[in-house]
Amino acid sequence: MMKFKLREKKAAAAAAAAAAAAAVVAAAVVVVVVVVVVVAVAVAVAVVVVVVVVVVIVVVVVVVAAVAPQNGSSAITNGPLISK
Repeated sequence: MMKFKLREKKAAAAAAAAAAAAAVVAAAVVVVVVVVVVVAVAVAVAVVVVVVVVVVIVVVVVVVAAVAPQNGSSAITNGPLISK
């Protein structure tokens, strides 16, 4: 009878240890998933920012090229590009 109770206690302790290990593994999986999601969102935001910056640069270049006079003078100094 005593051996049976001791075996039960050992089995219960092993089950408790297994449950604790499973809880730790589950928590680690949750942390990894959260980190992966955060990194994915950060990469997506970075890609959007890069695309927006490139679009803004292209728009500025196109607008400056359209506004600049086409007769060889500088839009900044409103004079010739090469002084003679």
